[in-house]
Amino acid sequence: MDWFYDKTITLLINTVGEMVNGVYVKGAPIEKQIACDVQPSSRSETYAGYGFFADSRYTVYCDVDTDIKEGKTVKYNGVEYSIMKLVDWDDYYILYLKAVD
Repeated sequence: MDWFYDKTITLLINTVGEMVNGVYVKGAPIEKQIACDVQPSSRSETYAGYGFFADSRYTVYCDVDTDIKEGKTVKYNGVEYSIMKLVDWDDYYILYLKAVD
């Protein structure tokens, strides 16, 4: 859709580990770049705009991507965030990000 996608978030996709010589080796995350628009947000803004409370730090607008799901981790400006809420509109997603503790 490319609205005002002047920012990028990095989606961290966990891969499946494997057995190597009888030892389980954890899979390394794959980093997928997602073009998007990122806006600051707050609990009161999400309630006023969308009717639910979400303690989010950022609101992200991006194209639909089947790898993006609630609970997944993304990086933005070097900080990791969890996708706490995903709103699936007709042709784009709205994501609410919360800092990973």
